[in-house]
Amino acid sequence: MLKREGIPSIAVSEDSNCGQGSCATNLFVQIRKSDLQDVVAILERDHVRSTGLEDHDLSTAGAVIDTAAEQATCPACGYSFSTTEASCPDCGLCFG
Repeated sequence: MLKREGIPSIAVSEDSNCGQGSCATNLFVQIRKSDLQDVVAILERDHVRSTGLEDHDLSTAGAVIDTAAEQATCPACGYSFSTTEASCPDCGLCFG
């Protein structure tokens, strides 16, 4: 992926994987320091695309529930609800 973007890189596998089939492979990617911001942007775009997150509104994903406030916004679906509720009435995300 980085090669397609014209960014030179070297990826090496760590030999200490668990070997049981339940651990992910650890890869170390070496890049030029000057390419870091571009590489992070490319990897973020690929993560959003490959996980299907591009089809979701992520604008409330970082929301924090303030139980002292009267209303809160669900970080999962963006629904506004009363903090007297223990879970989001729209998607069911539990805050208890």
